[in-house]
Amino acid sequence: MPHQPQSQPSFLIVGAGVYGASTALTLARLGYRSITVLDRSTDGFAAPDAASNDVNKIARSAYSAPLYRNLAKEALSQWRTDPTISRFYHEVGLVLHSGIAALNGDSASGITDDAEAYVRNGVENSVEKGGFAELPRPGQQLPRPAWPFHSDDEALDAFPPALRPHLGEGLKGFGKRQTGYIDPRGGWTEANAAVRAVLAEAIRLGVKVVPRCVAKELLYHDRPSSTGKRVVRGIRSADGKEYTADHTVIAAGAWSRLLLQQLLPGSSINALPPASPSAQCVVLLQLTPEERAVLKHAPVVLNFDTGLYVFEPTADGVLKMAIHSAAGYQNPAPRLDLETAYPTFQQGEERHCAQPSAIYKESADQFVPEDKVRTMLEELYTLYPLLRAVPAERIRTRICWYSDTLDENWVLDHHPDVDNLVVAGGDSGHGYKFLPTLGRLVAAKLGVEGVPELTPYQQRVFSFEHHRELAEKVKRGEKVESADSGRAPGGGAAAGKPVAERTMRMDKSATSKSNPRARL
Repeated sequence: MPHQPQSQPSFLIVGAGVYGASTALTLARLGYRSITVLDRSTDGFAAPDAASNDVNKIARSAYSAPLYRNLAKEALSQWRTDPTISRFYHEVGLVLHSGIAALNGDSASGITDDAEAYVRNGVENSVEKGGFAELPRPGQQLPRPAWPFHSDDEALDAFPPALRPHLGEGLKGFGKRQTGYIDPRGGWTEANAAVRAVLAEAIRLGVKVVPRCVAKELLYHDRPSSTGKRVVRGIRSADGKEYTADHTVIAAGAWSRLLLQQLLPGSSINALPPASPSAQCVVLLQLTPEERAVLKHAPVVLNFDTGLYVFEPTADGVLKMAIHSAAGYQNPAPRLDLETAYPTFQQGEERHCAQPSAIYKESADQFVPEDKVRTMLEELYTLYPLLRAVPAERIRTRICWYSDTLDENWVLDHHPDVDNLVVAGGDSGHGYKFLPTLGRLVAAKLGVEGVPELTPYQQRVFSFEHHRELAEKVKRGEKVESADSGRAPGGGAAAGKPVAERTMRMDKSATSKSNPRARL
C-alpha cells in the first residue's frame, strides 16, 4: 500500500530521463504527493537529445557482477509484469557472438580461449542460482535459459524462419570460425515510449512536471547544517523562477557534469568529476514494409569483439544499430541549452568542430572518424546482406551521449559539499534497462520510508568517495577495474583486445566472469 506519512517531505527532481522519471514514479507510488520534475524540453518529458529519448535499448541480465545481475533480473521481471511498461518490452532474445575476424581483414581466429570463456560464462550467468528469482509474463513461463552455438544449425534456431535464408557470413561458421550464444531472457525496450509512459503515470498520480526549465543556480537556507554545510532548498531556473523542496535530486544524465559545475562552481569534486560525457555512434535505417517483414522478431545481435549491436526493426520500420566504443568520443559534447536535436556523426568530425569540447572523458578519442558510418554499415552487411539495398537517403546517423564513470558503477550519493542534494547518474551506457528499479535505489538514498536500504556494497561503489579514489588512481597511472564491460582507463588498459580479455571486476567473487559490453 502507498505510504501515508504524517508530515510528507517534498521532492524536486532535475531531469526527466530514465533516472528522473523512475524516481518520480517510485515516490508517487509510495504515496508521496509533493514531487516536481524540471526538464529543459518543451513538453517536460525527456529532451530530444537525451539518451532516454531513443528508439530502443538492449535489455539483458547476464552480468557477471552479482550487484547488476540481480538488479537486472529484478528489472526484467518488472518489464514483463508492470502494466505501465510491459507493452514496451520485446523479449526476442540476445545473440552474442565473437565475429569472424577474417571478415574484418584479420587473420586471427574468432575462436580464442577468451571468446570461449566469454560464451561459457555468459551462459552460466544467465542461469545463475541464488539472488533474485525472475518472474515471467502473467500466465506464461520464462523463456528457456541461454545456450551456446556449437554449429550453424544451433545458431539458426535463434532466428525466425523467414530470416534464416538471409543471414550473412558474419552469422555463420559457429564451432569452426567463431563462437557465440543466445540468451532468450532478454531483448529490447522501446526507450522513449517507456520512459514517457513512466512519467505520464507519475503525472497521473500527482507529480508536477515543469517544461522549458534550465536549472541555473541552487537556493540555500539561511542557516548551515550542524556539519557547517550549506543546506539546499531548491533551484532557481534561467528565467528567474524558484522551485523549492525538502530534497533536491540532480538526474541530468550526460549533462550532469556541466550542470554541477555551474551550480557549484567552487566544489571540491569539479577537479575530479565522478562522471563525464562521451559521444557514442548510432546509425538508423528506414526499411520498407517488405524489408521489415524479413527481419521481424530477429533477436538483438551483438558482436562482443567489435561492440557493434543491431536490433530488429520497429513497428515503423526503423532498424537501429550502434557501436559501443571502448573510449567513446569527446566531440560533439552536450550543452546546457533548451532542448536540441540529436547531433550527427558529422558534427563530431574534426572538420566540423569549430571549438572542440573541454568537458569530456579524458580517455575518449577526440573526434568521430569520417569513415565511421561506412565501417559500421560494412559490418552490418556481413550480418544481413539484404540491407545493402537500402539507399543512402534512408540512412541517417546520430550521437548518443553516455555519462561515463571510470569503472562503470553509477553515481548515487549525497553531494559531499552541501546538504539536501542527491546526485543520480553515471549510467555508463548500461543504465536504461533498470528503468523499473532505479527509482527505488534513489528513494533509498533519499532515506524515504517504504523501500529497502542500499546494501553496504551499493553504498560504497555508488559514492562520490569511491569515484574520487578511482580518479586519483588513474592520475597515478594505475589500473581501474570495471564493473561491467572493461572500458575502464588506466595504466593497464588493454585497448583493442576482446571484451572477454579486458574485462575486470569490482566484485572479487566474479573476477573470472565476463559479460556483454552492449549498452542500453
